[in-house]
Amino acid sequence: SSRRHAEGYAESLYTMVLTRERHISLEAAARLVPTGNVDERGRDPGVHPATIHRWARKGCRGHLLETTLVGKRRLTSEPALRRFL
Repeated sequence: SSRRHAEGYAESLYTMVLTRERHISLEAAARLVPTGNVDERGRDPGVHPATIHRWARKGCRGHLLETTLVGKRRLTSEPALRRFL
C-alpha cells in the first residue's frame, strides 16, 4: 500500500504511474474538488488547500491521496485526485 516518511506524507506505490501523469500543485488540486457551493460569479471555489494536504498526509477513510515530491514541492495529478475521490 504505502510507506510513511518522516514528514508524515506517504510515498505511494503508484509513484511510477504518477510520474507519467501531468503534475499539479496541491493548491491547484484543491480548486478542482467540487463542493456544490457556488460563489457570486457562479463558480465552485473548491476545497481549502489544507484539505488536500491533509488527504495527502493522513488520508481519508483509509485512503491516501497519491503525491510525489519534486524538488521541495509536493505535487499530485488530476487522475490521482479522481482515483482518491
